[in-house]
Amino acid sequence: MKKNKPGFKEKAGYLFDNIMSKGTIALIIMLFLITAVVVVIAGIVGVFINSDLTPGVSIWLSTMHAIDAGTLAGDDTKNIGYVIVMTLVTICGIFVTSILIGIISTGFEQKLYDLRKGNSKVLESKHTVIIGFNDGIYTILKELIEAGANQKKNCIVVLGEQPKEEMEELIKGHIGDWKTTRIICKSDTLTESFLLERASLETAKSIIINLEDDFSIIKEILAVVNYLKTKGADNKGLHITTMIHDKENIDAAKIAGEGKAEILFFQDALSRIIAHTCRQPGLSLVLTEFFDFGGDEFYFEQFPELAGHTFGEILNWFGESTVVGLEQGGKVLLNPSMNTVLGEKDSIIHLAEDDDTSKPNSKTPKIDLSIENKGKSKEIEDNHLLVLGYNHYLPDILTELDNYAKKGTIILIAGPEIPVELAQTPYANIELAIKECNIYNRGILEELVQEEIENILLLSDF
Repeated sequence: MKKNKPGFKEKAGYLFDNIMSKGTIALIIMLFLITAVVVVIAGIVGVFINSDLTPGVSIWLSTMHAIDAGTLAGDDTKNIGYVIVMTLVTICGIFVTSILIGIISTGFEQKLYDLRKGNSKVLESKHTVIIGFNDGIYTILKELIEAGANQKKNCIVVLGEQPKEEMEELIKGHIGDWKTTRIICKSDTLTESFLLERASLETAKSIIINLEDDFSIIKEILAVVNYLKTKGADNKGLHITTMIHDKENIDAAKIAGEGKAEILFFQDALSRIIAHTCRQPGLSLVLTEFFDFGGDEFYFEQFPELAGHTFGEILNWFGESTVVGLEQGGKVLLNPSMNTVLGEKDSIIHLAEDDDTSKPNSKTPKIDLSIENKGKSKEIEDNHLLVLGYNHYLPDILTELDNYAKKGTIILIAGPEIPVELAQTPYANIELAIKECNIYNRGILEELVQEEIENILLLSDF
């Protein structure tokens, strides 16, 4: 059975579709060729109709009729054949011009749309890339802006799947003062390599993956690590940071990161912070001061001139900061042995106002060790704790509390729905008392808050 061969109409339509898909320049070239063919044919016909014209002059007049419709008004109407041919050329020119204007206008609009979408490549280095746009990005941006306030040019690139204009408007609405920071937004599928290339990941100093579910986070880690391998930038000390929400996914995220990603476990970190802040009033303010970029922060800085000295020797060499530890071979050592010797590539961890603001003194300071603190250390008394509400953080909070509380410390947990298995968990130092009740009733609250209760922990239902 013979196959039906495509006809001329189908071939012409297929050829036209291919030309249309090549973009604005191809369409302009096609219109130019059509106009040239019409002008040449009309010029040759004009020679036969008007014998007074040479081929060159006839083609030139035909071109003028195609470009300028007003040229037709100056033709000699005695030669009806020539007028008809030039009229057809003029009509063809009007159609071509109209189509050309439409094509140029459409192409210009498309180019503006591409620019608004952020299709150009970021020509930056030592910048920060944030992958993922959600409600948590505003806090991240505020801290990064504060951290880069001492730099003349600080650049942050935000990659999201939302429209570029929408992301820019939301950022401007939430963050008023950008200080010395420029924020560049790019929009497309986050795992696509061309989007990662537009953000210049290979020249960035750090990458923050800010996604909400663990599956998307692991996919993004794989995409980022694979892209850096193709660019040969996987061994340049680039920091990749992300936060996993489910403990079961931590190992998978570490495998995907191939040792290049710092995986933070959100629930574990938050549970430990809550456990300690509910026992020590004011501790939350101290932690906020330590870990945000307002005021003093912890910095990792290298001072090769201190190589060969011990940790004990350099403790008092910094007049504008407080030394708390070292980083050696990728390991963080807080308050290491006083005899620990610094290497040239080791970093000093110190609490300073900003990076590059605190330098070691040129002279060894004089220290009077004869002064002795004769004050008595106050023993910490663990008071009973009242927990109002329940969520999935509570088991981890109780485990952390059990490591530090005095034996016999009573923790009263009150709420409308408390899991039975919570009371069945054995603890070494704390004792649980569970009371299911309506904690939103004032009378019940007054009964719960007794004299021996000094610390109260409120847990939201999520």
